[in-house]
Order: sequence, then structure tokens, then C-alpha cells
Amino acid sequence: MNSFFALSILLGTGFFLNVLAYGTIEPFVASALLFFLGSLFIVPLNGSRSQEYSTFGLVFLVCFAVAGIAAIYANFFFDQVQLHGDAGRFFDYATGKGSGLTLAELREVHEGSLAIAFWSEIYDLFSFLGFQKERYIGVAVNITSVSMTAAIGVRIVRCVYGDDVQKIILFKLLAACCGLFWMFAAIHLRDAVVLLLVTFLVFLWVKALRTPRFGLNLVPLAVANIAGATILGFLRTEFSFVPFAMALCAVTALLIGNAGGRGKGGLYLMAVLAGACVIGLLVAFGDQILDRLVKGNEAYLGMSEGQHGSGSLGMALIVKQPLPIRLVLGSLYLLVFPVPVWSGFEVASAIHALRSVNAIYFYFVTPLLWLALLELARDRSKRTPETLFLAFLGGGMMFAIAATSLEPRHFGAFLVPLLVFALQPDMSDHLMRARYKRVTGVVLAAAAVLHLLWAGAKFL
Repeated sequence: MNSFFALSILLGTGFFLNVLAYGTIEPFVASALLFFLGSLFIVPLNGSRSQEYSTFGLVFLVCFAVAGIAAIYANFFFDQVQLHGDAGRFFDYATGKGSGLTLAELREVHEGSLAIAFWSEIYDLFSFLGFQKERYIGVAVNITSVSMTAAIGVRIVRCVYGDDVQKIILFKLLAACCGLFWMFAAIHLRDAVVLLLVTFLVFLWVKALRTPRFGLNLVPLAVANIAGATILGFLRTEFSFVPFAMALCAVTALLIGNAGGRGKGGLYLMAVLAGACVIGLLVAFGDQILDRLVKGNEAYLGMSEGQHGSGSLGMALIVKQPLPIRLVLGSLYLLVFPVPVWSGFEVASAIHALRSVNAIYFYFVTPLLWLALLELARDRSKRTPETLFLAFLGGGMMFAIAATSLEPRHFGAFLVPLLVFALQPDMSDHLMRARYKRVTGVVLAAAAVLHLLWAGAKFL
């Protein structure tokens, strides 16, 4: 998978597509510079290990090629989402419209103010170096952010499963093929930066749960979560509750998880600290979080009605259902959206095409998640605090998004913990591989039935 030939094909494809889309070699040069800068941050993360580097490189090259496709959509087919939607507004503010505004002032005009300010600094730096302020610079920042996220994901895999090369390689494959990660990298959206920050916080929690040492892990964890709640408020306001959710998941995982022979003192201290984080974040941000969630839910409901109509099938079957039904159906919706799966390819927009790619991706990842849940239910020794934390966080955020926005982009910010959790099954065992094939067959059959039902509701 990581052979020189395959990487050369990816590099050549990305180079050709980006130069074709922009008519200049500058996208390649800018991306190469950011690749080098991003790789420097991997050094303190992994020490002398190479898997983090190879994952960073592979994901970067894949996303660089996908960014070329997205650029062709924008520059040749006039992709309205990229040119005039959220991505277009981010680009406009980052390249001049937000010039001279403070972070607080930017927040008044757009909730993703920190992402705009960050992009703006990068655009100014590259402008100083002689580059034009073109979309490819912001996209290269996103590609670097997603690639760094994948490298951090490998570190999380090591914390949970040790130096299991097969699980690391499988995670590398899952990260490199994820349609939502491609979207975050290739489209000028803030989601790549949100994904990076959320994944870094997950890494700190998993590391602390694995080795709860007060000075080395717990104090930096507390500081990082307080800072994270503030920073997320300037990236996506409703996500300021995420550190609170992580602390709550950690407390629950510590209370019911299997310590596996590890000393209880550090784990109890960890539980006390996590509980303090829950209380502190709730006291500090509780009213703001509730207000943002309520307003966000109302805004997304209004947006859904505006886009699809209050009488649409999706509104009737999911959005307007009682909360328990919405949680179940909405969670499934996040995994299979869009229906029909080919609808994204019918619209001249890269973001819709990538959503369809992501739905196909989840047809093959969902069986892994199901098998991982079965492994957890069957084998108590696998219910470690760090594993339960990943399951609670990933599943809990899926329910939270199903109850509020129903937006797969929001769900994508929490994909890394779910993908790491999905590595529970031993795919080197032939019986497990056979079981995976059977479950995948069931998922594909269910997807076929879903599409038949859609066709019946649509045309009959």
C-alpha cells in the first residue's frame, strides 16, 4: 500500500490535477512547503517511529490528489458550494474581506473566526513569499491538518493496542480512504482544523487513561481541555461542549472499565480529575453550551426545511420524529447519507460527490464497528478505560449530532475515535475475516433494500 510506485502515482496524479485546475505549478510548491512544515510537528509525537510519518505522507498525497479533483469542480464546472457557499465565504474572509478585524469582530460575522484568522495569516505569509492568494493555499492548510490528524490517530492506536503493526496499517488504510476526511482536506472549510483539535484532545485523554501520571499527563490534560473549550468556541460554537463530553466519557469509562492489573491509585486520581473537569466546564460554560445547542438545533431545523421542504421524506421520517426514534434513525442516516448513494455524483459539486464516496466507505466500515461492539460485549478483558472512552465518545457524539444538526460534516470531527475503536476485531484471523465478509454482505443487502424503498416512495 505504501510502495514507492503507489506513492509516485498519487503524487503524479495530484500534481497533474492541481496544475491543470489552476494553470500554475504554485499549488504543488505551496503544498510541498506545508508538507515539510507539517512533518516537523510529527517529531515530538512519535520519536523515532516511522508509521506516523508514513501515515502522514500517504494521507497527504491522497488528499492532494482529491484536492485536484475538487479544484477542477470549482474552476471548470463552477462549483457553487466552493465558490459561493460556506467554502467561498471562508475564502473571501481569509483573503481580504476580514482584513483589519479582530478575532472578536470576526466572530460577530462568522462563528469560524479562528479558522479564518489562521488561514489569513498563512495567506499573508505565502503572499510575502510571492504566491497569489488563491484557494489552493487554504486547501493545502486543510490537507496538512487532516494528515497530521491521521498521524495522531496512529499514536492513539499505539496507546490502545500497543505496537500492533496490522492494526496500525488498517487504521492507515481507513484514514486514507475516508470520504469525509477527503472533504475536509479538499474543500475550503474549517472542519479540517476542528478535526485536528478534537483528535489531539482525544489523544491526550487516551494517553492519560493509559498511563495516569499526575505531573506528566493529568495537569497538561486539564489545561488542554480548558483551552480546547475556548478554542472550539471560536471554530464551531456548539462544539465548545466537546471537552465536557470527553471528561464525562472518561469518568464513565474509568468507573466501569477493566484496569487490566494497572494500579488503581492513578485511575482513581484520573476519575477525580475528570469529574472536576466535568464540573468546572459545566459551571464555566453550561449556560453558553445549552444556549448554543438550542439555537443551533433551531437553525439546522430551519435550514433543513428551507432546503428540503417541511413535507419531505427525510423531514417526516427523521427530523420530526420523537427524540428516541430520531436518535436511532438519525445515527443510521449519518452512516448512509446520501440516499440514493449516487445522487452526489449528479450535482456539479465536489462536496456532494465526496458525500456519496463517504456513504460507500461506511458500507465497509460499519461492519467493523459492529464486530468491535460484539468483541467488547463478549470479552471483558477488552473493556479497558481507553477502549470504553473511544466507544462512549464516538457513539455519544453520533447520538448528539443525530439529535441536533444531522450533518455528516459535524460527525466527521469524531471519526478518529470510532475508527480506532473499529480496530478491535483481529482481522489476521481467518474466522474473523469470514465473519466480516458475512456482516458486510448483510450491510450491502440492507443498503440495497433501503434504495428500493426510496425508489418506491419516490416513484410509486
